[in-house]
Amino acid sequence: PKDTGVLNNLAWVLATSTDDKVRDAKKSIEYGTQACDLTEYKRPHILSTLASGYAEAGDFETAIKWSTKAVELGKGTENDDQLQKELEGYKEKKPWREMQIVEENKAPLEGGKDDLDT
Repeated sequence: PKDTGVLNNLAWVLATSTDDKVRDAKKSIEYGTQACDLTEYKRPHILSTLASGYAEAGDFETAIKWSTKAVELGKGTENDDQLQKELEGYKEKKPWREMQIVEENKAPLEGGKDDLDT
């Protein structure tokens, strides 16, 4: 994909999921790097994602490098507290974990098949 949002979200989930079966550091770094390339390494939340991939891989030195840049670029934004917490975790050699909230469609479509054919 060439969509930075898709790349970033996918990389984030692959690095930070609480489910061991979902996490994949190598793919997270790959997608995170692509997203950073497309945004010229100027978006704090995307740099944060790249950092999370490196932390998941156990490369905390590189995670701290990208996380520090994310904190610098993110000063004064709504995410600056979150970015700082992530950086502090990487300094303690802890990968970031985030529960993904998935809303299930609990209500079936109203009406029948005929309503979909219009």
